[in-house]
Amino acid sequence: MDASEGQPHELLAQQLEGKGAADWRSGFEQFFRFKPQTEHQREGEEAGCWQCRVVNYPGYEESEDLWGGWRNSKGAAEVDAFRQAFKHLPQPTATGSSSGSYAAASGAQPVVPSESPPDAETNALPEATSSSSGPQLLYRKNQTEEVPAEVLDVVDAFEQAPSARGALDVLEVWRADVPQDLKQSWETEKRKLQDRNRNPNMKKTSWQDQEPGKDGIDIDMDATRAACLRREREEVAWQLLSVSHKHEGGARSCRVYHGCPDWKVAQSICHTGFAANLAKTKGWFGEGLYSTLNAPYALRYSLGMSDFWEKPGAEGWVIAAKLVYSQVYPVTVADDSTPLISEPGLKGRRIGAADGARGCDCQFVCVRGHPPNAKHKNRHYLACKPGERPEATEIVVDQEARILPEYLVNVQVTGDAKLCKRIQLASEHWGRPMASNQDTALETNGSTKILQNTVNSVQKLETLARKKPVKNGSARTQDDNLHIDIQYKFAQVDDHFVAEVRVLGRDFQGYPQPRKQAAKQSAAQVAIKELQPDAEG
Repeated sequence: MDASEGQPHELLAQQLEGKGAADWRSGFEQFFRFKPQTEHQREGEEAGCWQCRVVNYPGYEESEDLWGGWRNSKGAAEVDAFRQAFKHLPQPTATGSSSGSYAAASGAQPVVPSESPPDAETNALPEATSSSSGPQLLYRKNQTEEVPAEVLDVVDAFEQAPSARGALDVLEVWRADVPQDLKQSWETEKRKLQDRNRNPNMKKTSWQDQEPGKDGIDIDMDATRAACLRREREEVAWQLLSVSHKHEGGARSCRVYHGCPDWKVAQSICHTGFAANLAKTKGWFGEGLYSTLNAPYALRYSLGMSDFWEKPGAEGWVIAAKLVYSQVYPVTVADDSTPLISEPGLKGRRIGAADGARGCDCQFVCVRGHPPNAKHKNRHYLACKPGERPEATEIVVDQEARILPEYLVNVQVTGDAKLCKRIQLASEHWGRPMASNQDTALETNGSTKILQNTVNSVQKLETLARKKPVKNGSARTQDDNLHIDIQYKFAQVDDHFVAEVRVLGRDFQGYPQPRKQAAKQSAAQVAIKELQPDAEG
């Protein structure tokens, strides 16, 4: 329908949806015959979020206070404000093509509303067009048309992943309809990172230069532990660096995935950008916008925070995006609040706030799943412990413009419950250090026997510690014997306990056990085994 024949409001709304701020402003000028004046406000320098409203449209009243939502840039904030103002503008009386209709003047056809995925009853793909008119279907399951190689890579990221092989089917892949201002914002962020790298006065990452006694590292940490700490961070960082493309100037980019509750939310993100300020909980590994390198892992954010194997037959939407960063801080268990208990020590903290993270613009962590407990009703993911192989990864940035949506992916979980159960078992047990047969046998003993064995082991450890000479080689005095400092710490790993004992300045860790007393005995036995030769010698 031509704009002059009845409902130009609806036609203009369809035409402008998905466009940038300049197009909305032009539409207001041509259709409503006035130049919109906008007012902006910012949510703190660090937050980098803008809010806007139109203050001069007909019928505007200050009391209405029609602010748009918080957005990552002024342009995106203006678009949201124009949408708000549009709802309250009076319907103009148009006469012919001279009405100034933006839709009529542009000569373009209205786009499909974005409330739900465009309907496609056949396997035929739409022909490519020179101008953007909404998301474009690039792939459908079992189609015969040729598919771009990059799209096939996205499909493989779900269907061929080791954790999901045979369990996930990609039903459709759509090219994201992203406004030009979001694309420009991404390029601007990349240039900022490149300029920062070239600037000798900018802070540089420091975690690779950490030494005992500096940057929060315990001065009593021996050389071996310090070396292992650095190696662990290097291994985590390499997980990200190895899949990233390095640009001129030092900026890097990589493909990431972000799960969405439904198509409408995915479309909204593509139109207005990611909104880190809308997060409902504090990020465990830093405050910011989260994504992952692992496509199946992103799907859990589409399924109510449940892993896909818990939802046979379910469908979800995931955005495949392009992320740009420069300096990464690798998060490990060393950042946890305590050495043994896995409570994320960076929860809610800004990017770069951790010891050694100075100069970093993103944070990256390799994670493993843990079963539900009193604090977490769902399976949850924490930083891998030394010796564990990661199930997934998480990457955090504090500038939402650094993630640019590229594809919208519709994924379905298999309805095969047996296959889902097999994948669950592998996820829960693969890649974890296994306890020895000797320590596993402790689980079958009665509680009384365990307690007695623990007492015996602890007493033996105390006796052994008293026999050891003091550091200067002289005999231990009676006062020394009265102040043998033996300290035990406990951590819960899934449904088991792990104990660590510190004696004579050395730390010894036992094997996972089902009870605290058994864990304490295991740690004491490890310490005895290590200290026995020294004492006897």
